[in-house]
Amino acid sequence: MPRITLRNYQMPPRKKPAPRLSPVTFTLLITAPAVIGAALLRSRSGSRSR
Repeated sequence: MPRITLRNYQMPPRKKPAPRLSPVTFTLLITAPAVIGAALLRSRSGSRSR
């Protein structure tokens, strides 16, 4: 009669969850370029008018 060897149970690998942006980070990513762009445009137009 052949011997039966029992293998240790191994859990299947889990899929890593996709990184999620917090609402605060998402809002900053949307608004920061607009604020910086507006500041740059305002400073340039202000220096021309003087």
